[in-house]
Amino acid sequence: MMPESFVSKDFVYAVVGVSSSVSKYGSRIFRSLIDRGYTAYGVNPKSPTIHGRPTYKSLFSLPEKPDVVILVVPPEVSLKILEDVKKLGIKKVWFQPGSSSQGTDKYCRKYGISFVKDNCFITDELKVELLL
Repeated sequence: MMPESFVSKDFVYAVVGVSSSVSKYGSRIFRSLIDRGYTAYGVNPKSPTIHGRPTYKSLFSLPEKPDVVILVVPPEVSLKILEDVKKLGIKKVWFQPGSSSQGTDKYCRKYGISFVKDNCFITDELKVELLL
């Protein structure tokens, strides 16, 4: 699936692994989505708020089901999150570089979850910049 099909102002996003450290990609992606008017929720079980927004402990605790889950966590955590993605019926996952593995790829293919990997999700107006 083309990365551009993962970006729409109509989509709801969940950034799993959002960080309070502004230099980390989870923080930068979350901030970029918010600043550009996208509906985005941060998932971080340890921080109650990030960038002045509430964060959530899991995908199940979000106020609405996301269309796209952006994973900014290690591959072994990504694999656990994919179980929640499957249970919730979410069909699109974006793996930040370093968050996927052969196991995550196999899981997505097995359960019909479309995914992008090895590309950095940064929104710029209504498009995606792919930074390799």
